[in-house]
Amino acid sequence: MDTRGKTNAEFRNDVNEILARHESSFDQVNAALQAVLTELQTLRASRSQNTSPSETNPFARDESSHPHTARSNTINDHPHQHLKLSFPKFNGDDPTGWIYKAEQYFDFKNITPGQQVQLASFHLEGIALQWHRWLTKFRGPLTWDEFTKAVQLRFGPTDYKDPSEALTCLKQTTTVAAYQEAFEKLSHRVDGLPENFLIGCFIAGLRDEIRIDVKIKQPRTLADTIGVARLIEERNQLQRKPAQQTRFQPASVTPKASPNPTAGVLGPPPTQRMNQSSNAQPATFRRITNQEAREQREKGLCYYCDEKFVAGHRCERPQLFMIEDSPHMNTEDVEGAHPEQEHHEVIPEISFHAIAGTEHPQTIRVMGKLKNKNVMVLIDGGSTHNFIDQAIVFKFGLPVIRDRKFEVMVANREKIECAGQCRSLTLTIQGYSVTADYYILPVAACQLVLGVQWLETLGPIEMDYKRLTMNFKMEGTSHTFQGLGRTGIEALSNKESNGLQGTGLFFQIIPSSSSSSEPNSYPSKIGQLLAKFSHVFESPTTLPPRRSHDHKIPLQPSAGPVSVQPYRYPYYQKTEIEKMVKKLLQSGLIRPSNSPFSSPVLLVKKADGAWRFCVDYRALNDITIKDKYPIPVIDELLDELHGAKFYSKLDLRSGYHQIRVHEADIPKTAFRTHEGHYEFIVMPFGLTNAPATFQSLMNDLFRPYLRKFILVEYLGHIISEQGVSVDTTKIQAIIEWPTPTTAKGVRGFLGLAGYYRKFIRNFGCIASPLTRLLSKEGFHWNEAAEMAFKQLKEALTSPPILCLPDFSQPFVIECDASGLGIGAILTQQNQPVAYFSEALKGSALALSTYEKEMLAIIKAIKKWRPYLLGKPFTVRTDHKSLKYLLEQRITTPAQTRWLPKLLGYDYKIEYKRGPENQGSDSLSRVVEFQFLSLSMPHADWWSILQKEIQQDSFYEKMIEKSTSQSGHKLLQHDGVWFKRDKVYLSPPPA
Repeated sequence: MDTRGKTNAEFRNDVNEILARHESSFDQVNAALQAVLTELQTLRASRSQNTSPSETNPFARDESSHPHTARSNTINDHPHQHLKLSFPKFNGDDPTGWIYKAEQYFDFKNITPGQQVQLASFHLEGIALQWHRWLTKFRGPLTWDEFTKAVQLRFGPTDYKDPSEALTCLKQTTTVAAYQEAFEKLSHRVDGLPENFLIGCFIAGLRDEIRIDVKIKQPRTLADTIGVARLIEERNQLQRKPAQQTRFQPASVTPKASPNPTAGVLGPPPTQRMNQSSNAQPATFRRITNQEAREQREKGLCYYCDEKFVAGHRCERPQLFMIEDSPHMNTEDVEGAHPEQEHHEVIPEISFHAIAGTEHPQTIRVMGKLKNKNVMVLIDGGSTHNFIDQAIVFKFGLPVIRDRKFEVMVANREKIECAGQCRSLTLTIQGYSVTADYYILPVAACQLVLGVQWLETLGPIEMDYKRLTMNFKMEGTSHTFQGLGRTGIEALSNKESNGLQGTGLFFQIIPSSSSSSEPNSYPSKIGQLLAKFSHVFESPTTLPPRRSHDHKIPLQPSAGPVSVQPYRYPYYQKTEIEKMVKKLLQSGLIRPSNSPFSSPVLLVKKADGAWRFCVDYRALNDITIKDKYPIPVIDELLDELHGAKFYSKLDLRSGYHQIRVHEADIPKTAFRTHEGHYEFIVMPFGLTNAPATFQSLMNDLFRPYLRKFILVEYLGHIISEQGVSVDTTKIQAIIEWPTPTTAKGVRGFLGLAGYYRKFIRNFGCIASPLTRLLSKEGFHWNEAAEMAFKQLKEALTSPPILCLPDFSQPFVIECDASGLGIGAILTQQNQPVAYFSEALKGSALALSTYEKEMLAIIKAIKKWRPYLLGKPFTVRTDHKSLKYLLEQRITTPAQTRWLPKLLGYDYKIEYKRGPENQGSDSLSRVVEFQFLSLSMPHADWWSILQKEIQQDSFYEKMIEKSTSQSGHKLLQHDGVWFKRDKVYLSPPPA
């Protein structure tokens, strides 16, 4: 305000006007504040009517005197609305815990159900976020329940088990605390279980020494049960400490003299223990005479508490006792005491390596002589006494003493009863004589075991387990034992293995392979060529380069990502899967994946006993657009080979892994194991278009040489410079058909031949001798039948019966299985291309009908693989359930082994009734042998009658009469007279 040039009156008027304007503004602000305060009071009054008394703040101030109170109370009614609380983030780990935290957050913040999934999606990270993007794209909006189920299915544990079943099967294996943690984790997943049931489950899973004491306490709540179990565990641990004893060990390498003769057996002296713990009360001693000790032993009572004494007995108050001889005792009583009775508390122990026959680095095997016969001796410091195999005792006829019962404790604390004892046996080891007593046991590792009982008599011993030597001195003379080397794996014959049945040993079947030690011999020029290009025979160590033939996986337009739940693996397969995945990761063939695709993994056992890593891509193959890359026509290829003389065969090492997967299609190869999600960078086995991709690459690679040299391996053809001929092994099943010995065998052979009779000229004439064998006259094999049999086989196996395959036409496989074998026929346009049959052996004979029929399909497809790869074909079987093989879930071991072998083939299975499937049925049966026993009475009265007739004079008259009368009614045959087809006998004597 400019006051220059104004009088005081003018200045005063200006100030008054300004003050009036300010007062007017203040009145307006005050009126507005009053209106706001009135509205707030009205809102609070209406809210207090809807709020329970427990939610009302008893310490609230009067709103009328404090205008800010209304706002403060309105905010404090729901403090959690403004509490800073972060929503948990989720990256795929621990889905159960994340869902629990999210639901806690929803309840705390009053999040409406419609906002829950959207809020949770804001906090997804990594693979979980990418999965959610795919999920919303293909499934649309989800409710919270649907969303949580999808999360559990995608990120939940693979080895899912019913929690209620797992809860009842849970057992304590370590501490009570660890058992409690596992129990709580499972019990939280089961709703509606009463507390009494949980208490019973918890007690039932405890260890025996804890469970019984907890049941005696009868706890009323689960918390009390857990607390009691932990207290009992602590008590047992404290009780074990004073009862621990030093294990009975052999003499040390450099022993030191001890002033206390009981040191190392009874532990440190009482005074030493008192010095170690100044707060411990002094130990009390009670002297027990030999007479008292003998009485307690005879009654089987403890020396201190007078309770029944058994192995492992512990007194309620552990005390230290010392047994000593009394100077006033009668010496006759001492002499009458049996030495074994004085030490019967020491239970002999034998190590696991001696009883099971396994080798250990701290044992030495030596050869010895017993009764002038070689025996294997195991020097084992883990066994307290000496032992002898019971088979040697019986073989050598050694005297056995059974004056008392002997028990031996094995390493697992189990006791086994001895067959007796052999005393004072003299054994010679490398010139040194050993005289000792032996307990009789079935010892698998050797014939005799020398334990601490003998080792402690030698004094200081020097053991060199690396060189397998043992040095000791006896009476001033040094002795050295040289042990035998570690034994390798030896072949065991069937006879030897049968002799070991029932001995309780562990057997492991290890496949053996015989390899020739002779080096491969090549012509000098070939050897030079191989040496020059030796680098191409090395295994690849890096990823293959990008090529135009990188494998692509085109999907059908309406198909989305496939995600198949992994199978449950046995525990031993999980370790193998982890090793294989680690190896694939190190080689760079796979990488971790966050793909929405997922296929399960299978392990298939190879012929050498190793495991083959397979991925079940059946679901992915179903939605993949099939590659129609043409396979060469065999007739054209055979024409190109005409006149060639030399052939070479090349096999590409890890051929599929030398082709990369197209970058955009790598996520489609994703597979899931129990420990992670991975995807292939190179082309894996099992994809439907993999053979076509490989064939395309090979053709482009050798395109300049396709008309000059090529190798094509197709079943059933012998290629030579003269041309192409039929391989005899192709129709071996027909050629080797054995000569039928029963009508059933003839019927089987005619069933096979009749199936193809329209391809055989004069089939009826050739087969007529065989057909007559099936008449009611009976089976009589003759020369005509033999000739017909040979001619029919020749006609069946002579061209043009076996036609050349036409790859422009589909193939059909007809399979069948019987109790003794399997058979199949490869046909095209109802004409046979090849026969196949195989007899079942060993365990295959015990397979079910379903498994035998499936085995016939697997064998046939494997046999004719070059014909079938890359082209659709049909499999016909007379087992109707196999028609749905492609739709069945893998549940049996047979399916796990065999179905991965069909991955990559394009086929369908049709059902064909048994009477229409005679061709393959005959191949599977060939001849089924039957062992029959025929019993019939043999009558000798006819021969007796003939002799009587020759000596009877009545018949001499009959002969004269028949020769004189031409019309006589009697006829003679084979020395016997007949009248009207009845035997005519002489009249009885008068």
